[in-house]
Amino acid sequence: MFFCEEKEPRKIAKKTIDEGGLLKNLAGFRTGHLDRIPRVGRLIQPAARQEEAQQSSESGSVPEVYFDPSNPIKAIGMPIFIKQADSTLRKATANAVFDGQRCVYLSVSHVFFNDTLPPPARSIALENEFNFGSGTEDEDEEECRDATSCASVSSFEESADDQPKSLTSKSNSSTMSPVPSTPNNQDFPDMASLVLLGQLTTFSVDLDWAVIDIHHSGVHSAVYELKTNIQSERVQEKLISKTESVNIVAETSRGPINGQLSHMAIYMRLPNATCFQEVYQVTLDSALEWGDCGVQILNTVTEQPYGHVVVSSATKKVAYIVPATPVFQKSGTR
Repeated sequence: MFFCEEKEPRKIAKKTIDEGGLLKNLAGFRTGHLDRIPRVGRLIQPAARQEEAQQSSESGSVPEVYFDPSNPIKAIGMPIFIKQADSTLRKATANAVFDGQRCVYLSVSHVFFNDTLPPPARSIALENEFNFGSGTEDEDEEECRDATSCASVSSFEESADDQPKSLTSKSNSSTMSPVPSTPNNQDFPDMASLVLLGQLTTFSVDLDWAVIDIHHSGVHSAVYELKTNIQSERVQEKLISKTESVNIVAETSRGPINGQLSHMAIYMRLPNATCFQEVYQVTLDSALEWGDCGVQILNTVTEQPYGHVVVSSATKKVAYIVPATPVFQKSGTR
């Protein structure tokens, strides 16, 4: 399946596979394209204060990171705040890692970019969007709806307002779609009460990670000790199973949320990314909140990390993670 808000790119992708001969060796497989992922809902990046996180370029990044001293210092699930050019705050979640002998925080990169674009124009589908099989546009819609529904790896209920939207789009425009509502239960402190934590040093837009150097000596000492204790109990990151779904825990700043990690990979191009990345779907028992981008997903038994949250559904009960292995390799952390 190819998902894209704009119709032409997904039709071209489907046609390329259909005419390339790949399916000759895959008996029973068909191709299809839709504008949105069935039964998942609109994709958002819940690190913003409002549901409009759509970064357009790497310019305008905000390198300074703050923390709330009234909250406990954490090695895993540390809430961080980034002040935007318009003096509003964005919140994300950071997790301690080692960069050589230094202890640093790892979070998402998209929270640092304060420039936004209007959402891409919605393509109006006057013809059949459920295009499967032979490459023609006149196949039976009900059959395609059934096939797509059965193929969905998510099963939670959604409202009419949470109908699936886009996964990829062409050019550098954002793939995340704003939802016209205000986040609830937000506890953003006053900027005056925040203390400088550190600064963005390196980042990747493609894999949506950011390394934060900890300048606050008290935080660094506390996190180093906490991380050292955690590190001694964990050997390395946990590889994602390719054959079966597994039970996981999402370590938010408020506490753990249980869920399941799918074994099926999805390839997604994140906003501003230059290429597609392998991501995995997590279905959660309860919803994430704003500021939970960057939350680490752990194996429930070994507590080894599978990866971190980069995108969620509008209901925030389905999330997508970038695997830990490529992030650690590219960032040089562990």
